[in-house]
Amino acid sequence: MKWLVVGVICALAVVGTNQGQALAGTIEGTVRPVEWAQEVEVCIAEPVPGERCMVPKADGSYSIPGIEGQFELEFVPTYRSRMLTQFYDHQSTFAEANPVSVSSNGVVKGVDADLVEGGTITGVVTGASGGAPLAEVEVCATSLEMSKAKSCDQTDSSGSYELHSLPTGIYKLNLRGRGQSAEYVSEDSPLVAVTASMVTSNIDFALVKGGQIRGAVFAADAGVALQGIPVCAFAVLGAAAEVCTESGLDGSYALVGIAPGSYQVGFALDISEVGGTGSTSSTATGYLPQYFDDVASRAEARPLNLSGSEVVDGINAALSEPNLTPPPLASPAGSGGAAPTPIISEPTKRAPFRCGKGRKKRKVRGVHRCVKAKPSKKRRKHRRGRVRSAARAPSTTEFSFFVR
Repeated sequence: MKWLVVGVICALAVVGTNQGQALAGTIEGTVRPVEWAQEVEVCIAEPVPGERCMVPKADGSYSIPGIEGQFELEFVPTYRSRMLTQFYDHQSTFAEANPVSVSSNGVVKGVDADLVEGGTITGVVTGASGGAPLAEVEVCATSLEMSKAKSCDQTDSSGSYELHSLPTGIYKLNLRGRGQSAEYVSEDSPLVAVTASMVTSNIDFALVKGGQIRGAVFAADAGVALQGIPVCAFAVLGAAAEVCTESGLDGSYALVGIAPGSYQVGFALDISEVGGTGSTSSTATGYLPQYFDDVASRAEARPLNLSGSEVVDGINAALSEPNLTPPPLASPAGSGGAAPTPIISEPTKRAPFRCGKGRKKRKVRGVHRCVKAKPSKKRRKHRRGRVRSAARAPSTTEFSFFVR
């Protein structure tokens, strides 16, 4: 009987759920261009906690059932599609989105999206000396108006790059040499205007080789080479590090692609110090941070001047481990100096406690003392007998006196 009741309750719950879904409404629409429809996610942004998304069919159609209320719809294409994110109705931001109202058991049709291809920037990066194409240069475009609008690419063997899927706006390009082009100085471009569905071409760059700082890192106590120690170069007037690397197996390092200027070099710094703030302290490397030349802070660091592509070598560091010895005891108040080191003598063997003749050892109030010993009863009786006999029997001297 118990299991029958449970089964009935579960069946009613299922029926109730199905009826609730049947009463809820549906949103239907089409995503175009159809060839990119399955590269898009259609998402209900609000008020559902967390986004509920689905992918359209091959013909671009989609249907979102089981909803009721007012919603904003977002159409999110992949980067590969080159299309721009869109909100209903054909809006580019969430703030501009037109909400869709869904009534109970109603169907809202025609909630469509006509996606637009983003703008594109193309160009070539070469070396300023000789004009050879530079590979592995990272090129990134960042919008001045929308912080999330950003696209990056890496130059190929011909030095070419392409940045696409960019909304209409003004962009700043940043170039940083990596890999085989790491010795070239990073560069920021003038502002570039981009229009959706349009290509902005011939944004080319010619990079120059930067200076280099080289050296090695050792342990101060053992003199052995230290591997994996972070090394960073800071512009004297800058906050964050300009370039960082790590020491190799033999302790050596090389900071390359440094623009002309004055720099300070730090070793074994923690994250806050690389970012330009924080005080020196022991780090995960197990060694105390240090700045060239063997000082503890940037304020004391010796600057290195680079005017071009020269190499400054021999910038070494001998790192120390944190001192784990406990601090000395504080001196007594008013002593005016350090507390003297206490002298601890060797333990000595104590002589046994003895009393002289006729005296007896007795413990008085926890302290051993010598007191006059009393004779035993037998000895006292013997002594009294001798005294009485002497009184009754006068000595010979006394008897002679009476005779006279």
